[in-house]
Amino acid sequence: MPPRNRHRPLIALALLVVLSGCTPTVETDAEASASTSAVPSFSSPTSPSDSPTPTRSVAPETIATPPASAPPAASEAIGPTDTDDVDLSAVDRIQLHAQQIVLLDGPEAVTTLPLDDADAIVAALTRVLGEPRVEEIIGAGCLEDTLDYRWSDAMRVFDFIEAGHPISDVRAIIDAPNVLGASGSPVSLEGPSGVYVDGDIVTLIGDTPAERKVGYQFDTGTDWAVLLQQGSQGGGSLVGVIGYTTGTVLRSIQSPDVLEEDFC
Repeated sequence: MPPRNRHRPLIALALLVVLSGCTPTVETDAEASASTSAVPSFSSPTSPSDSPTPTRSVAPETIATPPASAPPAASEAIGPTDTDDVDLSAVDRIQLHAQQIVLLDGPEAVTTLPLDDADAIVAALTRVLGEPRVEEIIGAGCLEDTLDYRWSDAMRVFDFIEAGHPISDVRAIIDAPNVLGASGSPVSLEGPSGVYVDGDIVTLIGDTPAERKVGYQFDTGTDWAVLLQQGSQGGGSLVGVIGYTTGTVLRSIQSPDVLEEDFC
């Protein structure tokens, strides 16, 4: 990763994430097929509900069809990766994958941004979405010290300050289905296969194998963390694009992230 300028104006923000009382259990295949309630979300830097008691669970057998308005998917390994000479003015979709971000003009890939260079990612997204807000987060609990680049509370890029993060020095986060672009036109934000925040992914949850999702039980129901697309294997953990839900509604898409048994 190129040297980063650590002397830019930053807003110091103390973030303390304290989540307790989580004792997850892993379901067997027999339990998965017998279950008739559930659906996913997790919390990375954004947490779902209070006082969780996580357990493994599965989606109901009766599954609704996701909205037909979901944007079409784009394949992952397409488009040029050097954005310096690429015209990004027509980009109207951003799709987050396990190892890269794909910028698209409709169904066509314009360029790809590997998830290993925060400076290049931020530079390209700034051309598409305009200038981000930048904050320095002093990590605590689950979150390391990081520079947080944020576009309208819809898309974020974490640039971890200490190099050598066990998963990646960069994490991209989508928290909304779209955001206003630098040109004034909306830009769609999505995960693999066109899944998007605020969409109901009950079918996807039901179809996902038990070992690739974790259910967290709250007083209000079950939230989920679902592995939407696998990337690398991190120390025995599943790493890739993780979708976090409230009930069955997708609330956040994050990559690269780890599917955690413990609610952090």
